[in-house]
Amino acid sequence: MLSGQVLFLSYMEFINKRKIIFNALMGDIARIAPLFMLGPQFIYNAILFISCCSYLVYVSPLMFLVFAIGLVLQFINSFFTFKWTRHYSEKMRSSEDDIYNSFSAISDGKKEMLLNVVRRESFTKRTLLPNINKAEKLTNKVYLYWGMNGTWGMIIFYTFLFLVAYFGMDIFHLTDKTVMSFVVGSFFIIGPFTFLMNTGSPVILGLTSIYRLKSMRLFNQRIEDLSTLAESRPSSESLERCSLNNWQKISLENVVYHYVDNNEKEVRLGPYHLEINQGEIVFIVGGNGSGKTTLLLLLTSLLKPASGHITIDGVDISEPTESYKALFAGVFNESYLFEHVIDAQGQAASESLVNDILNKLGLSNTIHYQNGMLSSLELSTGQRNRVALLQSYLDDRNIYFFDEWAAAQDPEFKCHFYKKLLPELKAKGKTVIAISHDEQYFCCADRLIKLCDGKDA
Repeated sequence: MLSGQVLFLSYMEFINKRKIIFNALMGDIARIAPLFMLGPQFIYNAILFISCCSYLVYVSPLMFLVFAIGLVLQFINSFFTFKWTRHYSEKMRSSEDDIYNSFSAISDGKKEMLLNVVRRESFTKRTLLPNINKAEKLTNKVYLYWGMNGTWGMIIFYTFLFLVAYFGMDIFHLTDKTVMSFVVGSFFIIGPFTFLMNTGSPVILGLTSIYRLKSMRLFNQRIEDLSTLAESRPSSESLERCSLNNWQKISLENVVYHYVDNNEKEVRLGPYHLEINQGEIVFIVGGNGSGKTTLLLLLTSLLKPASGHITIDGVDISEPTESYKALFAGVFNESYLFEHVIDAQGQAASESLVNDILNKLGLSNTIHYQNGMLSSLELSTGQRNRVALLQSYLDDRNIYFFDEWAAAQDPEFKCHFYKKLLPELKAKGKTVIAISHDEQYFCCADRLIKLCDGKDA
């Protein structure tokens, strides 16, 4: 199940291939699926074709020999058509990724393009139209070549059918009954033979999609039952010996992370040398691009360091388990809001509890909770962040993180967040890690971790 495999990809694998993956799930699967339906039909038509050929051999071996030459020519025609079509089909599939990226840009950059007509026209001329034209030309070539295969196939068939009749009567001097029986029998072979030849088009597209998926090198694990995998809880022996609920210190020791940016340039962050102590409020501060979010992703194990060690009470977690990840809850800079509101056990959250939190977050007059779902998610950025905070409260984890959560809040609620909500979490024994630019509230933290140029200062 490809959707299950995507669900369990690592964060970086998904981010690096996100747009290609979505196109694969929507486009490639639609091309691969028909291959399974073609199997029984292919077997049926192959048997019918062999039976018809056997009958024609029985009627007249000599006439079938002439007819077989036409079949061989048609096979050669289909072979080269298949080869050319496969070549352009692979190019067409790559062009579809560009089309999908263009459509994503239309969605993601809609506001900017509506405000800036120059930007919109530039995007249309330089990106959208060239990608569409390229895909259109390649698609036309694929279906043109395959259309030519069918056309030449019928020309070859009727040409050799005429030659068979001519050779039968004038060269082989066969009876009219024999020639007529052969010609009539030949028409019965058209259906299965045409099907066998025309299956090349969906087969080419399907094989191209399979090749594309393999080339992505992401789907190596076979998942038989997604529900079973979703319920699994992998564990590590070293972490089992460590009581995670009673942890005291998470340490980053000489941790380095690097990645390749959009300009194919390698960016190196670190080394990080720092500690997070249980029960404290820690603010991660620093300028834009200083590596604050990357550090947070490393702490939560969503990113894997290139070198160095992350330990919890001295136990290395270079291969983090679900038990370690279960320590964290919080709000990312761009959090996704799921339609179902669940508690820490994955069940529909208590209505009274959700309503209490909605009231605490100032949302009780805006949205309502009923039947395990919120009445609306069409909210402002600040309100969406509050809904994400609601879900993190319900997760009831040991460590809470916030990636510039207060940036989209009004001054009154921003103050409420720093001076009321964070101290409440600490009072409950929670550890808080917050990325912040709000210098006037730095005093609310027990400790600041300052980053500069991808390193802790």
